[in-house]
Amino acid sequence: MQWIRSAVTRLQSELALEAVVTSALLGLSLSGIRGVRRGLDGVRSMSAQRANAEDFSPSGVATFNSLASITARGDAVYLTPPPSGAHVVLFVLRMPSLSRDIALWSSVARQLPSKSGDQLVAFCDGRACATQVAADNFSTPFPVIGYTEYHTARVLLAANTAGVALALDAHLRTIRIVGWDDATPQEHLLAAIVGIR
Repeated sequence: MQWIRSAVTRLQSELALEAVVTSALLGLSLSGIRGVRRGLDGVRSMSAQRANAEDFSPSGVATFNSLASITARGDAVYLTPPPSGAHVVLFVLRMPSLSRDIALWSSVARQLPSKSGDQLVAFCDGRACATQVAADNFSTPFPVIGYTEYHTARVLLAANTAGVALALDAHLRTIRIVGWDDATPQEHLLAAIVGIR
């Protein structure tokens, strides 16, 4: 009878150990599944962006994964999405009209209501623009990006070719396309940006 009690006690401790190991493995697999799901969501987003590499039209998919960049002066910058309800407007400075573009967008930036939280971010259309901005020490009320990620650059150059700026929400999705060139009245740009609400 003693050996039966001993066998039962040993069996109970083995079952308890198995239950602990099974629970631990189950917990790890659930967190692993969540991690895999997040990874797959990221891959889907990147795949959608690659498939539509030059598509910047408003949609439910993020236009950009991030806005990690380097300013024209060589400083690394990670542009954070604006707070909820605010927008970031991305536009490309064009070397042939660089001074006029900077003057136009600087005027728009100064007239934006400060409480809106909206941000303007300029991207150079190439190395010559970045070199010129750094050399001339342009003073702008917005960051001027000289270099950025490949996907970001492709989308922005496509938008530039179409003659538009992109207004993004906090999830980096394009929510409005704003047509412009260096002859666009600043009132038009300001009204288009403020009217995004």
